[in-house]
Amino acid sequence: MKKIIFIMLSVLLPLSLLAEGKLVERSGKRPDWIMKSGSEAFAVSASDADINVARERCLDDIKAYIVNAIASNIVSVEESSTEVENVNGAENIRSTYSSELRTAAAKLPFITGISLSNAAGTYWEKFKDKSDGSIYYVYHVLYPFTAGQLDYMIAQFKRYDSEMYGRFTAIKDAYDNIASVGDIDRAIEELKPLQEYFFDSFRKKEVESLSAAYRKLYGAISIVPVESAKGSFTYMLVLNGKRIESSRMPSLRGSDAVASLSVKPDGQGNYTVTYDDTYCYPDDDNYIDIVYSFGLSQSRYRHSFDIIEN
Repeated sequence: MKKIIFIMLSVLLPLSLLAEGKLVERSGKRPDWIMKSGSEAFAVSASDADINVARERCLDDIKAYIVNAIASNIVSVEESSTEVENVNGAENIRSTYSSELRTAAAKLPFITGISLSNAAGTYWEKFKDKSDGSIYYVYHVLYPFTAGQLDYMIAQFKRYDSEMYGRFTAIKDAYDNIASVGDIDRAIEELKPLQEYFFDSFRKKEVESLSAAYRKLYGAISIVPVESAKGSFTYMLVLNGKRIESSRMPSLRGSDAVASLSVKPDGQGNYTVTYDDTYCYPDDDNYIDIVYSFGLSQSRYRHSFDIIEN
């Protein structure tokens, strides 16, 4: 029933315009499939002053029709997972779920790849409006779409959806095995398209929670001393008791007499700051501030040194 209603709505506008316009040109003999839908194909129609715009509107209608068919079948099977005790609340949830599922389905490769080159038939008519003399076109397309194709697309959608959730679980599993700050950066970036894609509130919240957890890791990174010597200080980065690495180098700032500050990784997970303390005096407050910026957080450490002990 939904398919027939969709087709009828698509042609209401052209039919109303026909009453006001005079046919001045057409692409050929008027086909008998206009305003019809069957088990093998469906027809859509669109009108515009620009024939190319009318043609593109037909393509948009075809994509919307197929997306609706996919989404309607999936929702009818899966909407029970969104049931709540409140009847009105359940209705609202199903409505949102269905709408967002359609948005997700519309982005799939086999939907975006739909082309009028696959149409089973096309036909257009050119009209002149009797009231003002303006020209407009009515474009018709017959597009093949069988039950087998629908089943295939539903299977493709579910496979794609499963792959997307698989990405999420992989990022979730990696949470306790962070080896570098880059791992945190990548996880947060990889979660962004998943947050946009997931069309059900449960998985959206899962992504939101995991993304927030990863962002908190930035603030949990600490700078831990390893050893110090005259003109150098070695430290490591630690997250939840484990050493991690960072390709980002910190900003360094020393007290007034400290010169020639630099930092390099030693290849073993440590970082060594070297400096010139030639003009530092025992009575001075001699130090080096090490500051990392991770996300919206900062990790700080002040290495104070004694010239006499060095």
